[in-house]
Amino acid sequence: MLSELYIKNYLLVPEMRLSLDKGLTVISGETGAGKSIVAGSISLIFGDNLAGIEAFDKEQPIYLEVSYNLEKMEELNNFLAQNGIETEEELILAREISPNGKSGYY
Repeated sequence: MLSELYIKNYLLVPEMRLSLDKGLTVISGETGAGKSIVAGSISLIFGDNLAGIEAFDKEQPIYLEVSYNLEKMEELNNFLAQNGIETEEELILAREISPNGKSGYY
């Protein structure tokens, strides 16, 4: 289950940490409130195209991170184990996009 989203220097967001608890989470708000920024950042972490993205501070990298609680994700735990990836209760995936457009995954 997605447990946390961290955004730094992406579009209109200098820095934001969104912690998600167990149960249903609904993201709602007026036009321009940032719902698409949240959804877009998750897409970017998983490899979405970089075309058209902008940094809040164009001289600094964009940093995006998601954390997953692996407690009840048996299939994912099995996949990771079969591929030699040791995990505990949490999996953190991150993408950093430099000002020149190059990106790395962590």
